[in-house]
Amino acid sequence: TEDPLAAGSTPIKAVHITELRARIDALRAHYGLPVYAFTNRSIVPGTSVLMAADIFELRAALAQAYTAAGLTPPPYSTSPGPGVAIVVADIADLRSNVVAIE
Repeated sequence: TEDPLAAGSTPIKAVHITELRARIDALRAHYGLPVYAFTNRSIVPGTSVLMAADIFELRAALAQAYTAAGLTPPPYSTSPGPGVAIVVADIADLRSNVVAIE
């Protein structure tokens, strides 16, 4: 959805998180890992508040897939945290790191 994302003009949406979760869980399955137990499991478009924890969990789930594949987990260009908004770079980094292992 919305590829490429444009910094400053593309709002981060629930679908960006849910699509990444699905792709990462598919990678995890490919490498013999279970579905990741995301804390904020039910993200509802237009209702759910997306948090830094959603990004950290996506990164953790993907890192486990990289490790299972015998690869070093990727670096990220951002450091989201409490009170810091999720930005386009958070999603773009995850997307490119998913594509790199697919």
